[in-house]
Amino acid sequence: MTPAPKEVRDRLHAQYLKSEMYYEIAEARSEGEAIIDIARRLGVSVSSASKMSRQIAWMVERRDNRPLPIGLTTQAAIAIEDEFGIWPTDDDKLFVERNASRISNSVEGKRAIMAEIGAWLLYQQDR
Repeated sequence: MTPAPKEVRDRLHAQYLKSEMYYEIAEARSEGEAIIDIARRLGVSVSSASKMSRQIAWMVERRDNRPLPIGLTTQAAIAIEDEFGIWPTDDDKLFVERNASRISNSVEGKRAIMAEIGAWLLYQQDR
């Protein structure tokens, strides 16, 4: 497999960072940190932090502090778990790559989730 161009990797990495920032907001809120403090710390508006906290709270509960492989978002890990019954690790990369079409055909197979899984697979490939 040919490595993705740098601009593609950079765009995917930026999307990953944004997704994980949203998760960090929800996680901090679930631990009792005030929205205003979270917003200041992460450099986002209070309204954005509040909205993300509410929208992503379910992911914090589902992840339950389980570790993620570097480069994989919580949302994508949850989709993998829902489809395959495993919490993904670096060792599962080949399995996920070979069976990704099952996720794309599932209810959770939204384009954003598939892009996040693709970014993780590219990250693993480039290491």
